[in-house]
Amino acid sequence: MKIFLTILFYGVSQFLCSQNNFNWKLSSEKHHNFGDNISSWDIDLYDNIYIANESSLKKINLNGESLFSQSIKSFGEISSIHVVNPMKICIFSFDYQSNCFIDNTLTIIDECLDLNEINLQIANKISISNKRNRAWIWDSNNSNLIQISMTIPISIISKSSNLSEIINVKNPIFMEEIENHLFLFDDKNSLFVFDLFGSLIHQINDFSEDVLLAKNNTKLWSIENQILYRFEDDFSKVSIAKIPIQNIKNFKLSENYIYIQSNKGIHIYSIDKKK
Repeated sequence: MKIFLTILFYGVSQFLCSQNNFNWKLSSEKHHNFGDNISSWDIDLYDNIYIANESSLKKINLNGESLFSQSIKSFGEISSIHVVNPMKICIFSFDYQSNCFIDNTLTIIDECLDLNEINLQIANKISISNKRNRAWIWDSNNSNLIQISMTIPISIISKSSNLSEIINVKNPIFMEEIENHLFLFDDKNSLFVFDLFGSLIHQINDFSEDVLLAKNNTKLWSIENQILYRFEDDFSKVSIAKIPIQNIKNFKLSENYIYIQSNKGIHIYSIDKKK
């Protein structure tokens, strides 16, 4: 009996320690109920949230107060939003193969870029580069990784060879440039890491089925089984925080908050960095 109690106590102690062995603690939840009416969203440095519902855009602050709204019906459904900086936001329409920049009031800046002008088969995913006025495009039809200029006239800066014999990506879910790497994640839960010349240098496959990825500053992050992980320079993962909700659809990170999308809207938790 003493041995059993000792083992039981040790097991419970280990469980409690493992539950508290995180660098961050999440608290002070805010919840903004948008339901499933979100086609894309992003955040800026001031913790404002940009939310697209088909061709409609809305900008709200941290407390959920509406700051600006805009409807761009001629643009089609907004497939993705990338905040370049608080004064310049990139929106992409897969249906129209078009890319526009908007300002902090959600007003379109200059002329939109028509990706058909560079004779792409189809741009499945677009990601803003850290280099000024550049972006990455994944063309699934030709398995090409393409870097383009984001100025008029639009032009191709670099284009990879057909990568279908190396990787078989048909439906890219996540593509982001972080530091000196470009990360491409597909619906088969494979993460491909390229250098900035478009050469594949690494591949990671050991993800859970419910994995989600996000970018913050100079790091790649993931949520798996309600645990937030940070990727290190050697592509290893470090567990950072326990996520308090289930059925997560997407997430974003700022300096002081984590934003989590569920089927009930966007939940915002403040971050207490213990270490």
